[in-house]
Amino acid sequence: MAKILLANPEGLPAQIMADTLTKARFLVESVADGLQAEALAKVNAYAVMILALDMTQRSSLDICRSLREHDTDTPVILLGRREQLPQLIHGLDAGADDFLTLPFPPAELTARLKAVLRRSHHQRMPRITAGPLAFDQAQRKILLRERELTLSAKEFGVLELLIRRAGQVVSRGELVEAVWCDTLDAMLSHRLENHICLLRKKLDDPNLIRAHAGRGYELVKP
Repeated sequence: MAKILLANPEGLPAQIMADTLTKARFLVESVADGLQAEALAKVNAYAVMILALDMTQRSSLDICRSLREHDTDTPVILLGRREQLPQLIHGLDAGADDFLTLPFPPAELTARLKAVLRRSHHQRMPRITAGPLAFDQAQRKILLRERELTLSAKEFGVLELLIRRAGQVVSRGELVEAVWCDTLDAMLSHRLENHICLLRKKLDDPNLIRAHAGRGYELVKP
Protein backbone atom coordinates (compact mmCIF):
# COMPACT_ATOMS: atom_id res chain seq x y z
CA MET A 1 0.00 0.00 0.00
CA ALA A 2 1.24 3.48 -0.81
CA LYS A 3 2.33 5.30 2.34
CA ILE A 4 1.25 8.86 3.05
CA LEU A 5 2.81 11.16 5.64
CA LEU A 6 0.17 13.39 7.20
CA ALA A 7 1.75 16.23 9.19
CA ASN A 8 -1.13 18.01 10.82
CA PRO A 9 -1.30 19.84 14.17
CA GLU A 10 -4.25 19.69 16.55
CA GLY A 11 -7.16 21.84 15.47
CA LEU A 12 -7.29 20.58 11.88
CA PRO A 13 -9.45 17.55 10.94
CA ALA A 14 -6.54 15.12 11.10
CA GLN A 15 -8.56 12.03 12.01
CA ILE A 16 -11.14 12.67 9.30
CA MET A 17 -8.36 13.01 6.73
CA ALA A 18 -6.58 9.89 7.98
CA ASP A 19 -9.81 7.88 7.81
CA THR A 20 -10.55 9.20 4.32
CA LEU A 21 -7.11 8.21 3.04
CA THR A 22 -7.28 4.79 4.69
CA LYS A 23 -10.61 4.10 2.97
CA ALA A 24 -8.95 5.14 -0.29
CA ARG A 25 -6.40 2.35 0.25
CA PHE A 26 -3.47 4.41 1.48
CA LEU A 27 -1.35 3.66 4.52
CA VAL A 28 -1.26 6.80 6.67
CA GLU A 29 1.45 7.83 9.12
CA SER A 30 0.48 10.89 11.17
CA VAL A 31 2.67 13.35 13.05
CA ALA A 32 1.85 16.63 14.79
CA ASP A 33 4.89 18.84 14.21
CA GLY A 34 7.37 19.81 11.54
CA LEU A 35 10.48 18.33 13.14
CA GLN A 36 8.89 14.89 13.25
CA ALA A 37 7.74 15.24 9.66
CA GLU A 38 11.19 16.24 8.41
CA ALA A 39 12.92 13.47 10.36
CA LEU A 40 10.59 10.80 8.97
CA ALA A 41 10.91 12.16 5.43
CA LYS A 42 14.68 11.58 5.60
CA VAL A 43 14.43 7.89 6.48
CA ASN A 44 11.15 6.70 4.90
CA ALA A 45 9.85 6.57 1.35
CA TYR A 46 6.41 8.18 1.10
CA ALA A 47 4.17 8.31 -1.95
CA VAL A 48 2.99 11.80 -0.91
CA MET A 49 3.51 14.14 2.04
CA ILE A 50 0.59 16.25 3.25
CA LEU A 51 1.83 19.19 5.31
CA ALA A 52 -0.23 21.76 7.19
CA LEU A 53 0.97 25.35 7.21
CA ASP A 54 0.32 25.73 10.95
CA MET A 55 3.02 23.38 12.19
CA THR A 56 5.27 23.98 15.15
CA GLN A 57 9.03 23.36 15.40
CA ARG A 58 9.61 23.46 11.63
CA SER A 59 7.50 25.14 8.96
CA SER A 60 6.07 23.22 6.02
CA LEU A 61 7.69 25.66 3.57
CA ASP A 62 11.11 25.03 5.11
CA ILE A 63 10.50 21.30 4.80
CA CYS A 64 9.61 21.72 1.11
CA ARG A 65 12.76 23.71 0.44
CA SER A 66 14.90 21.16 2.28
CA LEU A 67 13.42 18.25 0.34
CA ARG A 68 14.02 19.90 -3.02
CA GLU A 69 17.54 21.04 -2.07
CA HIS A 70 18.36 17.40 -1.36
CA ASP A 71 16.81 16.25 -4.67
CA THR A 72 13.93 14.49 -2.95
CA ASP A 73 11.03 14.45 -5.41
CA THR A 74 8.32 13.18 -3.04
CA PRO A 75 5.13 15.10 -3.92
CA VAL A 76 3.92 17.57 -1.29
CA ILE A 77 0.39 18.85 -0.74
CA LEU A 78 -0.03 21.83 1.60
CA LEU A 79 -3.04 22.46 3.84
CA GLY A 80 -4.17 25.89 5.01
CA ARG A 81 -7.09 28.18 5.65
CA ARG A 82 -8.50 30.51 2.99
CA GLU A 83 -6.90 33.54 4.61
CA GLN A 84 -3.53 31.78 4.19
CA LEU A 85 -3.85 31.65 0.40
CA PRO A 86 -0.77 33.88 -0.19
CA GLN A 87 1.38 31.52 1.91
CA LEU A 88 -0.04 28.50 0.11
CA ILE A 89 0.80 30.01 -3.27
CA HIS A 90 4.28 30.84 -1.98
CA GLY A 91 4.54 27.18 -1.00
CA LEU A 92 4.32 26.19 -4.66
CA ASP A 93 7.44 28.28 -5.29
CA ALA A 94 9.09 26.52 -2.34
CA GLY A 95 8.56 23.12 -3.95
CA ALA A 96 5.04 22.00 -3.07
CA ASP A 97 3.00 20.30 -5.80
CA ASP A 98 -0.50 21.37 -4.78
CA PHE A 99 -2.51 22.81 -1.90
CA LEU A 100 -5.93 22.56 -0.30
CA THR A 101 -7.80 25.26 1.58
CA LEU A 102 -9.96 24.42 4.57
CA PRO A 103 -12.73 23.50 4.75
CA PHE A 104 -12.87 20.95 1.93
CA PRO A 105 -14.92 17.79 1.32
CA PRO A 106 -13.05 14.53 2.00
CA ALA A 107 -13.52 13.46 -1.62
CA GLU A 108 -11.50 16.48 -2.79
CA LEU A 109 -8.52 15.39 -0.69
CA THR A 110 -8.54 11.95 -2.28
CA ALA A 111 -9.01 13.35 -5.79
CA ARG A 112 -6.15 15.84 -5.46
CA LEU A 113 -3.89 13.20 -3.94
CA LYS A 114 -4.50 10.82 -6.84
CA ALA A 115 -3.99 13.64 -9.34
CA VAL A 116 -0.62 14.51 -7.79
CA LEU A 117 0.41 10.87 -7.93
CA ARG A 118 -0.57 10.63 -11.58
CA ARG A 119 1.39 13.75 -12.51
CA SER A 120 4.47 12.89 -10.50
CA HIS A 121 4.77 9.15 -10.93
CA HIS A 122 2.98 8.15 -14.10
CA GLN A 123 6.19 7.64 -16.04
CA ARG A 124 7.87 5.58 -13.33
CA MET A 125 4.84 3.70 -12.05
CA PRO A 126 4.00 1.21 -14.79
CA ARG A 127 1.11 -1.21 -14.54
CA ILE A 128 2.09 -4.48 -12.86
CA THR A 129 0.49 -7.56 -14.39
CA ALA A 130 0.21 -11.09 -13.04
CA GLY A 131 -1.88 -13.40 -15.20
CA PRO A 132 -5.46 -12.05 -15.39
CA LEU A 133 -4.69 -9.41 -12.74
CA ALA A 134 -3.28 -5.93 -13.24
CA PHE A 135 -2.31 -3.35 -10.62
CA ASP A 136 -2.53 0.23 -11.89
CA GLN A 137 -0.17 2.01 -9.50
CA ALA A 138 -0.98 5.56 -10.56
CA GLN A 139 -4.75 5.06 -10.36
CA ARG A 140 -4.57 2.77 -7.30
CA LYS A 141 -6.79 0.18 -8.97
CA ILE A 142 -6.61 -3.59 -9.29
CA LEU A 143 -8.24 -5.07 -12.36
CA LEU A 144 -9.33 -8.60 -13.17
CA ARG A 145 -9.43 -9.13 -16.93
CA GLU A 146 -9.54 -5.33 -17.33
CA ARG A 147 -12.48 -4.87 -14.94
CA GLU A 148 -11.84 -3.03 -11.68
CA LEU A 149 -12.32 -5.15 -8.58
CA THR A 150 -14.35 -3.80 -5.67
CA LEU A 151 -12.11 -4.39 -2.66
CA SER A 152 -11.93 -3.26 0.94
CA ALA A 153 -8.76 -1.43 2.02
CA LYS A 154 -7.35 -4.57 3.66
CA GLU A 155 -8.25 -6.81 0.70
CA PHE A 156 -6.58 -4.31 -1.60
CA GLY A 157 -3.42 -4.27 0.52
CA VAL A 158 -3.15 -8.06 0.64
CA LEU A 159 -3.72 -8.47 -3.09
CA GLU A 160 -1.37 -5.62 -3.98
CA LEU A 161 1.51 -7.28 -2.15
CA LEU A 162 0.73 -10.67 -3.69
CA ILE A 163 0.69 -9.12 -7.18
CA ARG A 164 3.99 -7.36 -6.55
CA ARG A 165 5.49 -10.68 -5.44
CA ALA A 166 3.67 -12.92 -7.92
CA GLY A 167 5.24 -16.36 -8.18
CA GLN A 168 6.82 -16.01 -4.73
CA VAL A 169 5.61 -17.15 -1.33
CA VAL A 170 4.77 -14.14 0.86
CA SER A 171 4.82 -15.04 4.53
CA ARG A 172 1.86 -14.42 6.81
CA GLY A 173 4.06 -12.14 8.90
CA GLU A 174 4.95 -9.99 5.89
CA LEU A 175 1.32 -9.63 4.87
CA VAL A 176 0.16 -8.72 8.38
CA GLU A 177 2.99 -6.22 8.85
CA ALA A 178 2.34 -4.55 5.48
CA VAL A 179 -1.46 -4.40 5.67
CA TRP A 180 -2.27 -4.25 9.39
CA CYS A 181 1.00 -2.51 10.45
CA ASP A 182 1.32 -5.03 13.25
CA THR A 183 3.09 -8.26 14.14
CA LEU A 184 1.54 -11.64 13.47
CA ASP A 185 -0.58 -13.22 16.20
CA ALA A 186 -3.45 -15.72 16.29
CA MET A 187 -6.16 -13.07 15.85
CA LEU A 188 -4.49 -11.36 12.89
CA SER A 189 -3.65 -14.72 11.34
CA HIS A 190 -7.36 -15.57 11.43
CA ARG A 191 -8.27 -12.20 9.88
CA LEU A 192 -5.74 -12.76 7.12
CA GLU A 193 -7.26 -16.16 6.35
CA ASN A 194 -10.72 -14.56 6.12
CA HIS A 195 -9.45 -11.91 3.69
CA ILE A 196 -7.77 -14.59 1.55
CA CYS A 197 -11.09 -16.48 1.38
CA LEU A 198 -12.92 -13.31 0.31
CA LEU A 199 -10.29 -12.54 -2.32
CA ARG A 200 -10.52 -16.04 -3.79
CA LYS A 201 -14.26 -15.57 -4.27
CA LYS A 202 -13.80 -12.17 -5.92
CA LEU A 203 -11.13 -13.54 -8.25
CA ASP A 204 -13.49 -16.26 -9.52
CA ASP A 205 -10.63 -18.73 -9.29
CA PRO A 206 -9.66 -20.21 -5.91
CA ASN A 207 -6.45 -21.58 -7.41
CA LEU A 208 -4.99 -18.13 -8.17
CA ILE A 209 -3.93 -17.72 -4.53
CA ARG A 210 -2.10 -20.81 -3.32
CA ALA A 211 -1.58 -21.52 0.37
CA HIS A 212 1.77 -22.93 1.48
CA ALA A 213 1.34 -24.64 4.84
CA GLY A 214 3.46 -23.05 7.53
CA ARG A 215 4.90 -20.50 5.10
CA GLY A 216 2.34 -18.13 3.56
CA TYR A 217 0.53 -17.43 0.30
CA GLU A 218 1.51 -17.19 -3.35
CA LEU A 219 -0.22 -15.53 -6.28
CA VAL A 220 0.30 -18.18 -8.96
CA LYS A 221 1.84 -16.94 -12.19
CA PRO A 222 0.55 -18.53 -15.40
